[in-house]
Amino acid sequence: GMWHKDYKKLLKILSKELDVNYSIQTKRTDKKFYYPHLRIVDNNSLMTYKKSYWRSNFKYQGIFIDIFPYKKCFSKKIQKIINRFYTNSGIYLKTSSKNLFKKLISLFIYPIFSVFAKVFNIISIFSNKEEICYPLGTNCNHKLQYSNCFPPKPIVFEGYTFCGPAKPHEYLADLYGDDYMNLPPKEDRFTHSISIELY
Repeated sequence: GMWHKDYKKLLKILSKELDVNYSIQTKRTDKKFYYPHLRIVDNNSLMTYKKSYWRSNFKYQGIFIDIFPYKKCFSKKIQKIINRFYTNSGIYLKTSSKNLFKKLISLFIYPIFSVFAKVFNIISIFSNKEEICYPLGTNCNHKLQYSNCFPPKPIVFEGYTFCGPAKPHEYLADLYGDDYMNLPPKEDRFTHSISIELY
């Protein structure tokens, strides 16, 4: 993720300079894509998902990297409530789910929580900058701190240097808990995809 102002700059750069082997996936480039963030997708691969109706309508189906814009957040509890209804109702309206009851309920819920989301974002502009979050619509409700994320610092991984969070341990602990270095038991591990094909 990155601060939302830098995120907007990145979108402009990628629209002009991204390699042809990759695609930009946003609501603008893919009408069936319901997430509010940027996804960079590999055009030479194909992922098959467990819940295929969630993603079967996406224009781009390859291996991807999600890039989130971080914003200020005035209340994590309120964010979690809005996120749940706003995200899930939006998904049912834009996917090929055959659950007609949930689609019908979503027709009423989504417009209401869209307004709540806009109000939440406006209020958050004036809140304490230390509390930050992913955009509403991702259904991610991690308790992130600005000082743990910024300013970015160089981190070496597998021989390559990347920009990482200012305080990696604190950042990862916020996301996954203090025991993030311990692998969960096999029965508790899961992936989004059931197969990946490379071309």
